[in-house]
Amino acid sequence: MPGCDTLVHNFLHRTGLLHRFDANHTMQPAGIDMHLLALTVLARREHAAPLFAGILDARIQESATLNNFIVALKIAVILVFIAIGVFGFFVVAIWVVYRVARGIINFSERRPMPV
Repeated sequence: MPGCDTLVHNFLHRTGLLHRFDANHTMQPAGIDMHLLALTVLARREHAAPLFAGILDARIQESATLNNFIVALKIAVILVFIAIGVFGFFVVAIWVVYRVARGIINFSERRPMPV
C-alpha cells in the first residue's frame, strides 16, 4: 500500500491539485490514507455537497483514530518487552551475585560448591 500511496501523492503533487485546493503537506510514513486525502482534496466543502464532505471528514477521523491506536499498541508492546527484558536482566544479575557470594563463602570454608 505505501507504493500506491506514493503514486497517488506524486500524481496530486505533479498535477498541482494539492496546491490548487490548498492542501499542501509533507508525505508522512504509512500513517495517511492517501486515497481519503485525494477524495478530500477533490471534494472540499466549497466544491461538494456538505453531506459528502462530512462523510469524508468522519472517515478521515476514523482512519486517524485507528492509526493512532495502532501506533499506541505498537509502543505498548515494545515497552512491555523492554520491561520484561529489564526485569529478566535484574533477576539474572541478582542470581549471579548470589552464586559468586556463595562461592566465595564456600571457598573460604573449604567446602565444595553444591551443584
